[in-house]
Amino acid sequence: RRYRIVPVSTQPGFRFHPKAIFVSGREKASLFVGSGNVGFGGWKLNGEIWNRFDTDSNDTGAFTSFQNYLYQIGKAVPLNDSILQEIQESFDPNTRSWVEDLNEADSLIGKVDTGISLIDQMFNVLEGISVEKLTICSPYFDIEGEMVNELSIRSGAKSTSVLVQPQNTNLTQKAVDKFNDSIELRLVTFLSHEGSNNFLHAKFFAFQFGDLVTVFSGSSNCSKAALIIPESKGNVELMSYTTVSLEEFEREYVGELDLIENPPELKEDIEMGQDDFDSRSISLLGCRYDFSVLHVSFHVSEGMKVSKCIIDGIEVDFRLINESQLSVNILKCPNNVVLEGKLGTEKIISNTGWVDHEMELRATSHQRRLAKSIHDGVNSENWDISSWYNILSLFHHHLKV
Repeated sequence: RRYRIVPVSTQPGFRFHPKAIFVSGREKASLFVGSGNVGFGGWKLNGEIWNRFDTDSNDTGAFTSFQNYLYQIGKAVPLNDSILQEIQESFDPNTRSWVEDLNEADSLIGKVDTGISLIDQMFNVLEGISVEKLTICSPYFDIEGEMVNELSIRSGAKSTSVLVQPQNTNLTQKAVDKFNDSIELRLVTFLSHEGSNNFLHAKFFAFQFGDLVTVFSGSSNCSKAALIIPESKGNVELMSYTTVSLEEFEREYVGELDLIENPPELKEDIEMGQDDFDSRSISLLGCRYDFSVLHVSFHVSEGMKVSKCIIDGIEVDFRLINESQLSVNILKCPNNVVLEGKLGTEKIISNTGWVDHEMELRATSHQRRLAKSIHDGVNSENWDISSWYNILSLFHHHLKV
């Protein structure tokens, strides 16, 4: 019924890339971490990989990890009071009995804007394990394929298999020629139940030792942006990990992939395009409306100042709070916001920002009625015994439901 879309900004050239679904009920919660984007391909056609965790049937450390991960994202987002509150409510032990039994964080690794790289987190999990074989499945790689060699060398694996779908990968023959001698390229395809050859979008890194395999799977491609860059730069990623038997790994992870015995047919080289990034810009990062005040967070290029705030096509007065935030007093929640600024004589227009109506998002219908009655009634013009009666009646009804 109600939802919010939260923009999460990253450093230029990098991506907000995690894929997860978290459902929080009063007696149970479920968490899905995987590779599929929210689209027809990710949900219907592609070969994707997902891991599911349930509080009543799995080790609950994944939920502790995910809670920590959500807080990292929430703290990186401007105007985040309501977002952090929603995260807290999703893990509130007073209303969700499953929270009381959560174990220590495990089963997930991820990076937002702090901490060590994903590859370092992987090998912290693998500490003390003697890896015999490494299997990499990913559609996308660095143009030189550097991370394949990096993973192979750091793991100490005697052999490494790289699974790629030849028509749906950016891996080039030039990169493959630079692989060390222990790395083998294996061409695979993914056939749907209808027999069509669909895009293999799954990403996993499997480390075999004896009859066991530790598998990391999720959003991360085999690239430097995803795996090796620490702290604030690099992609925002999320992966789950589990240890399974070799038999289960072969059945559940590679059993649906068909090997192609033909010689590799890869492009010789690919010209990498540059991401479009205009240093002269205004970027809206969040717009929240709460009790007659619109709060707007934004980022502007160095030397630029915001000169206009346009709400639903009409220029309005605004109060600049600091270099990245302004507010507007307005009686009704608007639909969209555009900012205008100047850099010298050049006029710069921002992206269009949608507006989160905080009372609508955070409250039930009963709570919204109560809040609206108080907001409308408690002022010198409208206040009388009838307003007082209405508020007490709504409050009584709210307590009952």
